[in-house]
Amino acid sequence: MIVEGVAKAGAKTKELVKELSPGDIAVIAHPDLDNVAAQSLVEAKVKAVINTQASITGRYPNLGPSQLLKHSVPLLDVESEDLLTSLDGRRIRIDCSSGAVVDVETEELLCQGRL
Repeated sequence: MIVEGVAKAGAKTKELVKELSPGDIAVIAHPDLDNVAAQSLVEAKVKAVINTQASITGRYPNLGPSQLLKHSVPLLDVESEDLLTSLDGRRIRIDCSSGAVVDVETEELLCQGRL
């Protein structure tokens, strides 16, 4: 599956969801993505989520990632906080089979993550 949209980034998920439009790709920095945050992303109707932190660290059980998957929202972990600024506002394409994130305009590979 290929997902394409405008990346909108924010260090705090609860603040970012207020700025998202349906079809955006959310770029967050949210270790151990919780169910409340995931549900707010689903309600914002994002096409995909890129997390610059580990969505599951193993410190405790969390249901956020499964909440996104339940609603067919791809979740890509790319542990690099630089992405919050470098992806914000860009039109990107995510190849869900490989985890590659590409700039639509330049076809430049921006990062590689894991689903």
